[in-house]
Amino acid sequence: MNDQQTNNSFNKNIRRRAIVIGVAMAVFVIAVIMKISYVQVVQADWLIEQAAQVWNKNSTLSPNRGMILDRNGDRLAYNAKAYTIIAQPREIKDPVNISRKLATVINMSEQRIYELITRDAYQVELGPGGRKVTEDVLGKVMALELPGISSIEETVRFYPNFNFASHVVGFINAKEQGVTGIEQAYDQELKGKEGKISYITDGRRREIPAGVKNYEPAEDGMNIVLTIDQNIQHFVERALDDAVEIHKPKNITAIVANPQTGEILAMANRPNFNLNHITPEDSNNIYQNFAISQFEPGSTFKLFTLAAALEEGVVDLNETIIDNGKIDVPGGTIRTWNRVGFGEITILEALQRSSNVAFVEIGLQRLGENKLFHYVEKFGFGKPTGLELPNEMKGDIFGNRKVYPIEIATTSFGQGISVTPLQQIQAVSAIANGGNLIKPTIIKEISRIEGNKNVVYHKSETNIVHRVISEHTALLMKESMESVVSNGSASNGRIEGYRIAGKTGTAQKVDETGKYSDSKHIASYIGFAPVEDPQLIIFVAVDEPNAMDIYGSTVSAPIFREIMQDSLHYLGIKANEDNKNIINVVDMVEIDSFVGKYVAESILIAEEKGINVKLIGSGNYIVKQSIEAMEQVPKGTTIILITGNNSGEYSPEVKLVPDLIGKSKREIIDLLILLDMDYIIEGEGYAVEQDQAPESIYNNKPILVRFTPHSMSVLNQSSIE
Repeated sequence: MNDQQTNNSFNKNIRRRAIVIGVAMAVFVIAVIMKISYVQVVQADWLIEQAAQVWNKNSTLSPNRGMILDRNGDRLAYNAKAYTIIAQPREIKDPVNISRKLATVINMSEQRIYELITRDAYQVELGPGGRKVTEDVLGKVMALELPGISSIEETVRFYPNFNFASHVVGFINAKEQGVTGIEQAYDQELKGKEGKISYITDGRRREIPAGVKNYEPAEDGMNIVLTIDQNIQHFVERALDDAVEIHKPKNITAIVANPQTGEILAMANRPNFNLNHITPEDSNNIYQNFAISQFEPGSTFKLFTLAAALEEGVVDLNETIIDNGKIDVPGGTIRTWNRVGFGEITILEALQRSSNVAFVEIGLQRLGENKLFHYVEKFGFGKPTGLELPNEMKGDIFGNRKVYPIEIATTSFGQGISVTPLQQIQAVSAIANGGNLIKPTIIKEISRIEGNKNVVYHKSETNIVHRVISEHTALLMKESMESVVSNGSASNGRIEGYRIAGKTGTAQKVDETGKYSDSKHIASYIGFAPVEDPQLIIFVAVDEPNAMDIYGSTVSAPIFREIMQDSLHYLGIKANEDNKNIINVVDMVEIDSFVGKYVAESILIAEEKGINVKLIGSGNYIVKQSIEAMEQVPKGTTIILITGNNSGEYSPEVKLVPDLIGKSKREIIDLLILLDMDYIIEGEGYAVEQDQAPESIYNNKPILVRFTPHSMSVLNQSSIE
């Protein structure tokens, strides 16, 4: 091949390559142009959206939950600072050591901490033990100086008084939703409104200065100011704690209110619960507010039957009525609680002695079905009061069904129907305030701090529903209720220097068989003071007190008296010297013979003479008494009555060893002699030890009791079992 041919071949190759390169370049340019066109035209909206997601950051701003305050501004619930412990796993080089150290400070196991801090994640929360801890716990964690461990500041709902008014205040769950009480009822108002913020970030999602695009501030929740007075609530809480120790009941509830305005000043139940420590083990029953739950009222309901009869003019307080112990009505026989009746008594005495027979005649025969139930409805029974708490029950007053004569009869004295404690507070308040039914309220105001001002959005006012009875009838009822305290079954509610109006109730409960139980009762007491200008009304109900004592007069009246006395003094309502009942050694009474009598009858007789009663046993009859009949003693003396059956046999509980700790030598000797129990006494002063446990069966051996002088503490008792 010559040189010419070689050159031609070389040139052809160059041209071929040039064409290939040119075509490739053209294809590339066309592809780039098409890609650019596709991106700019077809993908433009999508790319803008993706870029916005990188550049723009949206965050939610959480509001502060509003506070719950008492009427004086004391905090019952508020948001407190809390801290959550976090870990950055990629910065942790020695997870075993860090897990071990953290486990000594936060309530979590080493294994669980290790699992969290070795995760393939940028950041993890050390929960639950390290979630929302106190500043004290945070300080202990930070003092360990552990690499990769830090914290974030949060808030936690805090209840400074723990169990205090727990059924009223309520609590929030892990999702910060209100559960029970005011927290639930006013959840929307308390939690406020979330805010939003949008801002621009760089490629690493760091906020660019002055890059805020949109800002909607969070709106903090409103503050709920209750009508509850923390001091009066404290009196109630303390009294209920004492009652639990004495009576060991299934439940207790108490309400204090102002009968002139309907404001609830205190409301409490036992059992209660710690608002700062809600556990999954808590029974739902513990959250039930018994103050707004229904039960049979018993004899406190006689007040409304009598008020209706006086208003209708079908009875006069001074007219007489015969109570021979029973009355036959279509459908059954109604008996007075003492079985023998009271003979010829006035209507006023029927209320004082709580005669069932008399009230059957008043309700069934004098008033009749229509008028009786008309007033039952006017007094607010059978429908919710409208109090601002969740789950209020309405009671059961037969609805619209046909009512039989036996049901009318039992309604007259509070059996066979159900009402709530709050309904009774509302109804008796109508007697106390002169005849007006007032809607109860537990909310004083709803407000929020805006800038430097407290803006009130709602303020409660007295809400009169309607007039129930005339002022004249209300006055007669107030005086009648006062006589029940001064001369009748409610005498344990007396307070020196004050005019007190009251009424007791002892209602049998229906058992599992659907019949009324002889062993399960609800003991209640309702009253107000001062009678001349009522400022406080109190209701107390004790559900299934222990078998030693079951009556409203002996179980609930002392609780009422303690709360009322403390509250009157706190409010500055002074005693009237003209009302003081001075008891001294010359004010003597004679002890009756109670042996063989019914328990209820004996209590009534003793209380009418001003004698205090302590029952031992659950029998229906008295078989022994600590002070002999016809003995003269000062008013206010306590007599111990042993119960049993009508054959004179003791109740089984009488053979249980009593709790002697804290008692004087004289008290113990008198008690053990009465119980036919031998004893050995060591030391002087007050009992601090006993060798046979309280409520154990007496083993017929002498009970060893050790004493120490009163100046020494008897609270830290040791056992010699």
